[in-house]
Amino acid sequence: MIVLEGLVGRKKNNAEIHRSALFKKGFDFKTCTSAFRKERKLYFEVGNYLFSFLKEGIVQITRQKELSEKMPVFFRRWEVDFPSDMDVSGSSTG
Repeated sequence: MIVLEGLVGRKKNNAEIHRSALFKKGFDFKTCTSAFRKERKLYFEVGNYLFSFLKEGIVQITRQKELSEKMPVFFRRWEVDFPSDMDVSGSSTG
């Protein structure tokens, strides 16, 4: 859940990232607490977050409730690891 919180950040309610980039940051897809279908789409719940798989390995992450701003140091650290201009599409350059 900490990985998802870091990705979504404090100013957004959702984010998209390639599943391999999410895995490299330490997210374990097996940690979901529940799963359900809505409008023919499968969603997985982890704490305060939902995630679903889109096309080409992209994972959509959505925060369900308003964020409690308790850890400003945490978000400063994640802004280093996940800068806003970071390519999280999964494509490799070089």
